[in-house]
Amino acid sequence: MKFYNIDQHVSVIADVAHIFKYLGHQVDDDSLSGHSWVLGKPKPQIMLSDGTQLTCSGVCTQEVCDKFYEANKERLSQYDGFISCYPIEFAMLYERFNKPIIAVNCIRYDHPNTFNPTIRDRLNQFLKQKTTEGKLYYICNNKGDIWYSKYFLGITGMHIPSLCEYTNAKYTGTKDKFVIHDRSEISVPEAISLGQLRSSNWKYTWKDLYSYKGVIHIPYHNGSMSCYEQYTANIPLFFPSKKYGKELFHQGKMYSDITFYKIEKKPEPDDLNNPNSLRNPEILDKWYDTCCIYDQENMKHVQYFDSTEHLRYLLKTVNCQEISNDMAQYNILRRESTYARWQEILTSIQSNK
Repeated sequence: MKFYNIDQHVSVIADVAHIFKYLGHQVDDDSLSGHSWVLGKPKPQIMLSDGTQLTCSGVCTQEVCDKFYEANKERLSQYDGFISCYPIEFAMLYERFNKPIIAVNCIRYDHPNTFNPTIRDRLNQFLKQKTTEGKLYYICNNKGDIWYSKYFLGITGMHIPSLCEYTNAKYTGTKDKFVIHDRSEISVPEAISLGQLRSSNWKYTWKDLYSYKGVIHIPYHNGSMSCYEQYTANIPLFFPSKKYGKELFHQGKMYSDITFYKIEKKPEPDDLNNPNSLRNPEILDKWYDTCCIYDQENMKHVQYFDSTEHLRYLLKTVNCQEISNDMAQYNILRRESTYARWQEILTSIQSNK
């Protein structure tokens, strides 16, 4: 089968396309991402029927979707289905084609319309209706967004973690230092920052990164694609423990982007059961419990530290090659499970053609 995608994030659709190709299917994508150069993708011109271009998210009114359909119905009629990843709202562009839609959610599904009730409410109705009709397959790559979507939509998404095999690189660990990943407010003499790596080699490769002994993260949200890339590459990963992570959160050093209320510095909802109400300790606990880095069903053998001192102890004492070997063995099972879940969806689409 052939699928089409428009996206503003290069990694999520690259992951899906890689898996679909292995399973015998084709994905053509037009990338609107500012990082399209990472995977060598040209910037497309996606036209609407009034001669303007589709350039950003937060625009999927009924009028825009109709203009998209009229301008692209002949070009896109060859496809068996459509994929929407980032943002999920782009799924509404494909409604009038009356073909299967796969929505792969990697962050709050209502982004960037959290504070745009006109499009958010339209999106909610669309997702609920199309899922009920069996015309939309709703996937989340992390358990936090399954919980978030269930709360607002009443939809239980299928959990399929990202693999990110598209990097085509594996851990070597030939260098003596570790790397501290972006937006991680921590410093230890055993590691260099990703910024330092960029300063010496601005367009560093995945192969360059994976030659370091391991990567230290203090995550800014619950499902970073970098974590999936590095886990699949078998690179030893170091994260704050849940207890220490919550201490860092209250210091403003972790989960800075966990909700768009937090990003936009908006007052939290009055409802304490709302997943955006981080002042409720139970809600914060839920975001930690459902974070990809604490998901032992999908990310075994990662290392957790309880303080900077504990991190330094781990960096000096753990056997990184042994950790990488354990990850490699577990990644065999993880890959088999992920491919099987995708095959189930593709088989369902084929049987309903």
